[in-house]
Order: sequence, then C-alpha cells, then structure tokens
Amino acid sequence: ATLSGVVLIDGEPAMGARLSVVPADQADRQEQFINIQDQFAGFGNQPSTDTSDGEGRFEVADLGTGPAAALIRHEDLTMPARVDLEIEPGVNTVTFNLAISCIEGRAVDSKGDAVAGASVEIRRSVGDESARISRQFLGMTETNQRTAKDGSFRIKGIKPESELQLVLKAKGFTDRVLKDLSVEPGRTLDVGAVELTEGGSALIVLADGGDSEGVTWVTLKPVEQESRDQSKIELLRAGRARVGGLAAGKWTVTVEASAPEDGTQTRAGEPVEFEVRP
Repeated sequence: ATLSGVVLIDGEPAMGARLSVVPADQADRQEQFINIQDQFAGFGNQPSTDTSDGEGRFEVADLGTGPAAALIRHEDLTMPARVDLEIEPGVNTVTFNLAISCIEGRAVDSKGDAVAGASVEIRRSVGDESARISRQFLGMTETNQRTAKDGSFRIKGIKPESELQLVLKAKGFTDRVLKDLSVEPGRTLDVGAVELTEGGSALIVLADGGDSEGVTWVTLKPVEQESRDQSKIELLRAGRARVGGLAAGKWTVTVEASAPEDGTQTRAGEPVEFEVRP
C-alpha cells in the first residue's frame, strides 16, 4: 500500500513535516524515541518515513495493510502528532489538518516573584522516562523551553486530548510536576502561577571511582509514596552524579549497571536512604 497526501497546520501547508507510518500496536513505543531518531541522522533507521515539500505533500510507499498510525513532527509541534489510520491495499489519499494546542503559565517563587530561566518540559505521563534517559546518554538536553524574565512560558504544538505532565525545573528549587493535564484541539490551557519551592541536591560518588565498564546509573526515589512523581534517574559519569531539584525529605538511592557484552543488569547492594535539606 501507499499513503500520500498533504499535511496542514492550522489550515496552512506544513513544509518540512516529517511523517512516519507505523503499525498501530507499535505506535506508543515508536513515539517515545522518534524525536531522538530525527536528531541523529541514520540513528535507529526510520523506514516508512517521508518529509513534506513546500506544499505540505508527502508519499510513503511499501506499507503493510491494516491498523496504523501516522506520527507527524514539525518545528511548530513540540510533541509528535499522532493520527490513527486504516491502511487499505493500493493508494490511500489523506489530508492531515493539525490544530495547534498550547499550554501557558508563569513560574513564581514562594514570595510570588518571577522565576526566570526555568526549564519547561511537557511529556506524556506514561513511558517517557526511558526516552529521557536515552537523551541523557546521547548528551541531548531535555528541553529548549525556558521561562521569560517575567516567569512566563508558552508551549505550543502539544498533543491534544492526551494525559500530559508539565515539569518545571530551576536551580535551587524542587522540580514541580503538574499531572493529568489535557488540552482540547486548537485551544490553550492556562495553568496560571506555578509556585516553585526551595529544594536541595545530592552528590553520588561510587566507591570504585566508576572504573567498571558498561553503563551505570542511579535511581533516586522519595520515601513518601505521594511524592513518587519526583523520582529521578541519572547516568553516572566517571563514577559521579550530581542530582538537583530534590524535594526536602528522605530519599533512597540505588546504583545499577549494565554489562557491555550482553546488557546484563546488576545492582550494587540495597537502596541507601539519605535526607535532603533545602
């Protein structure tokens, strides 16, 4: 089968939109890593993919038939857009008209003053941690979004009608996670003033100096279960990892390693408990 057509964003042809057609049962997994693949030429091999021309036109050939999903990326889209399809034998002609959905707000401290330069990340609530650690392993930043001098932010091109998380991070503050957000297609959700509280950091150092081969990482989890969305995973480089944005209170840290030969994972002892102070 062949899928051809046009990609529009808010009714206008979207030049340079990158469109991949994947089986419906693989869409969630593919979506986690597709932005990473886009940024590394040839990384991960992306079959069934085309880039739209100046009129938004595209064509993807040699497709299997049945339930599928089109994953669309563009500079105006912070998150890939997903459109479910039923691919039939022969030529399938479609028009994707994507509406821009946004989330906006303002980061402030406990006194109500603006927090400028805070990073702002929007992500799906499920399955994003593996993609985040993959970006860190490849040396990629988590997000290019930063709050303005007045603390304001606006993220456009998010996935509408999906359960989302908004994560704000700033030096000296606890990471703030807003959960279960959803925006209607073409609408803007204003989350208002988001208060950041003073946080702390932790330095983890391996006793062996990090001489072991393979990939080693640490997992930090708050003892209080209601704060589990604050959990963090960081890679260790040269046997050290500094982790910021931790809420005050008790945490546990676990060190794990993956062998370079077969990927076998090992854990260095039981979780260690420690206390974070602002």
